[in-house]
Amino acid sequence: MAETSDVSPKKRMRGPARRAGILAAAVEVFAHKGYGAASMGDISDAAGVARPVLYDHFPSKQVLYLNVLAELNSLLIAQVGAGITGSGDPRERMRATIGAFFAFAERSPAARTVLYDLTDDGDPEIEAVRIGYWDARIKVVTSMLGEDLRRIGLDPLSAEAELTVELLVNGLNGLARWWLRHPETSRDTLVSTAERLLWNGMARFGEQPDQLH
Repeated sequence: MAETSDVSPKKRMRGPARRAGILAAAVEVFAHKGYGAASMGDISDAAGVARPVLYDHFPSKQVLYLNVLAELNSLLIAQVGAGITGSGDPRERMRATIGAFFAFAERSPAARTVLYDLTDDGDPEIEAVRIGYWDARIKVVTSMLGEDLRRIGLDPLSAEAELTVELLVNGLNGLARWWLRHPETSRDTLVSTAERLLWNGMARFGEQPDQLH
């Protein structure tokens, strides 16, 4: 009678796990090569799957990229939103929100690059979706910040409120880009610096220029 091996045969990766692995690999490839230069072959190699398996999950590079954008957009909103709607006074929540953004950028620089720095490379449909997600993030964050915006005299439904949030988000993203060039800087230093600047600026938002001296 043949002996039974104690080693179980290698289990095949289930569909959801394989899909998640493909998406994670695609984020890295798109971030490093850009949408136009990246190929499905690059992504299948990075994910460690055969190309037919990749096409089983995503029939085209465009579909894959749109799925990447959707996943990352939802992830960022969830993480930043937790800071905005968390406990604490307004300044503590501002610090938590800034910290959540930089934690996202630190854990996955490629994800931040895909969401904020890549362009459409000539694909108008992707450009429209990318801009749509960008605008949606601004609107969601503006809505979440509603009470804090009212506190400084801004109607959360106004264009001025969206402009303020757009400025805040772009400022934080600019610092995240700077951080890539200066990785020796701690996340806490970035959070503290951004918090002081943004808090002091928002606290004095309603003052006229001649009152700032």
